[in-house]
Amino acid sequence: MDWEEAANKISQVAESAVQKRRERLVGENGQIVKELDALLERYPTRDETTLLRILSTLSVGRRMAMNLKTRKVEPVEYQRINYFHAAAQLLAQRKPETLDLDVLEHLEQAAQALAEGWGEAEYFQLSQNAECLRDFGFDVTALDLNPSASPAALSEEQRATLKAELGRRRMTEIYRSVLLGVITELWVDYLTRVEALRVSIGLEAYGQRDPLVQYKVKASDMFQTLLGEIRSGVIDRAFRYLPRPVAVREVTPVTEAPSQPADPISAAESSRGGRKRHKKR
Repeated sequence: MDWEEAANKISQVAESAVQKRRERLVGENGQIVKELDALLERYPTRDETTLLRILSTLSVGRRMAMNLKTRKVEPVEYQRINYFHAAAQLLAQRKPETLDLDVLEHLEQAAQALAEGWGEAEYFQLSQNAECLRDFGFDVTALDLNPSASPAALSEEQRATLKAELGRRRMTEIYRSVLLGVITELWVDYLTRVEALRVSIGLEAYGQRDPLVQYKVKASDMFQTLLGEIRSGVIDRAFRYLPRPVAVREVTPVTEAPSQPADPISAAESSRGGRKRHKKR
């Protein structure tokens, strides 16, 4: 078998495997087709957010697999499909200048959506136990709000202003935590690589190169790489934060039974019966 026959054979096998996978996923009775019908019934609205949620749900499949830790068969999620090829086709005819602006606009909208989501979650959590706005933990007078006012007495505009401030504060905490976490992890890795470079830089002398100059050049390149990794790591982690639903437990008040007044006659008899009688000698 020559190279051309081998290439044709490999191509046929690959096309057959792709066709079987396509039939299994998007065929007449495919998994994605069945799940798509169920998702369209669950979400009757057809706005952009709902469609993105449906696409994200369809990309993940579930199957039974053995858990190596518990030695039990459990359902696990796996990446069934991705949209890289579709995204590449959409971006193929775009100019880099306009693409950069669109990406920045999308990131700004995503950051605003995250702030709104965190604001909703924080307001819902704090308003469950707060009797007034003073219990929210920060000075609300800067927002032209009365600290003694009840959260239930706020208007829609005041509530939106308060949620926006809570979301902004929460996002600031998230950015600070993510930035410190990424810098800590990457800085340790950077120091490890610099130490390895310091140990091995002496070998540059065998190539008639000054080890000190090569050390400065490579260490500078590694530091620039570190800065780029920090930026990409912060952006990646910050936009993957999602507000989690807060479970509120309802506390049923315990009603105490009314205490009955003591009967003076029975009380006197009990006290008389409790006394010890001493016999006269």
